Amino acid sequence: MTRRRNPRPPALAPEPEPAAPPEANRLPVLLLSLVGAVVAILLGWNLIRTGHSPTTGLHIISATYSTGVHVAEVTDRVNDLLCSNAVFYAHPDSLGTDPSPGWNKQLTIIYEYQGHHHLFTTGEGGTVSADILRSSAQP
Repeated sequence: MTRRRNPRPPALAPEPEPAAPPEANRLPVLLLSLVGAVVAILLGWNLIRTGHSPTTGLHIISATYSTGVHVAEVTDRVNDLLCSNAVFYAHPDSLGTDPSPGWNKQLTIIYEYQGHHHLFTTGEGGTVSADILRSSAQP
């Protein structure tokens, strides 16, 4: 007796699809992570740069210290002082600049409080704080 060979080959498991290189699998994840980090940084920078302070409820739009002719941009400095809940004076020592030494100057702050824009001005030596800005915003 002769043995017959089975004409059918044994069942083979389907071949797995070739795997993508590890770098290709990580690329979308890395790209999304990078984009997320950049967006977070930009949003954080924008909140800081535009002077929004959740602790004070004030949004500092602009602050200038000037004689009318010579102007110093002090938005960042005013925002830093207000965020730390400091009471400070419209003075070169507090604001870190003197656009016109020997001349009287005025601090002008444009800010948003409770959805409305407000203007606050004080002469050199005037007192400034988050409480003063909030109370000056009241009708």
